[in-house]
This record gives sequence, C-alpha cells and structure tokens, in this order.
Amino acid sequence: MNPSGITTGERDFEFSWLLTGVSKGIDLNRMSTASRRDFPLGVSGSHMALSPETPFREIQFADDKTPPNSFLLTMTGRLLYGDYTTIPDPVFSGKYYDADHGYSQEVFIENSGEYEALGLDTLLRLSFPAHQLGLREIVGAMLPSARAKLRIAHIKPLETGSPPVPVYLFGESEPVSSEVFYK
Repeated sequence: MNPSGITTGERDFEFSWLLTGVSKGIDLNRMSTASRRDFPLGVSGSHMALSPETPFREIQFADDKTPPNSFLLTMTGRLLYGDYTTIPDPVFSGKYYDADHGYSQEVFIENSGEYEALGLDTLLRLSFPAHQLGLREIVGAMLPSARAKLRIAHIKPLETGSPPVPVYLFGESEPVSSEVFYK
C-alpha cells in the first residue's frame, strides 16, 4: 500500500509536543492507544510537530485558551523516519489528508510490518488542520521505539494554572520536577 515516493532516512529532530491535563505528571513511559490519525485503536503512538505552532492547530481549544496543567515540551533526538510529506500522487494525498482518518489508519496497518522491518521511529506527514489552511506543517507520528531516543530539551508551562509536575523520564520509575526543564 505504500505509494512510490516515500523516502526513509535518519536525522536529528527537534519536535514540539503539547500535553494537556497532566496534573499528576508527565510520564514518557506511556503512549496513547486511542484511535486517531495514523494509529488505529489499541496501537501505541504519539504525535509531535516540527513547529511549536502546529500543536495548537492540531488540538483546538475553546476560546483559544489551553486548559490548566498544559505544557509544551521540546523533544530532541536522532530518529529513523519514513517521509509521507512529498508523495507526488494527488489521489493518495487526497485520501491520506481527508477529514476522515480511516485511510491513514489503513495505510499504517498495511505497512506496519515494513515499518518494523526498517526500524522506523517516526512517520512524517503533513498536519491535517494546517493542510486545510493551505499551510505545510509537518507532524511526526511517533512509534514506541522513538521514546528511548527522545530527550526533553525544554518544558514550557502554558497557563498560570499549570504548576510544576513530576516528570517520569523514559525507563525511570522516580520522577524529576518539570522545573528542571524550564528555561
């Protein structure tokens, strides 16, 4: 199902990750298993963006106000990637970036064996909300292998109702304070 034009490689990344409602802490050992673009229900994964503005287009808030206990994390690391952003096939792009994310989940299911064989950590694609606005902003669908390769470079609390929280780093059972990552 992978159309021609998908490139793979390895490079250093800096991603932005918006987390909301994390009053009990940020746990990098956990990933979402909810149904969403790229990942079908029950499949572990997360989404991060190359631009710090993109997560705010991806997750839209009432009155453009983030809820309490919201943080913008900057994550860095060297990852193996598959790039869906430059596929020249307009039929594929039209279906992949459709409002219904069922097709992108089908692509994921059909190609998951290939992703695993290649050792991919992330799949790069265009942000659907940004794409709808005619903007070219890139999102990384993070596979579980990315967790061990990503490091927190910075944490920015987004509201005054976002006090410091414990942060559980990947592979660690004892937390550190989010303040360690404030700049």
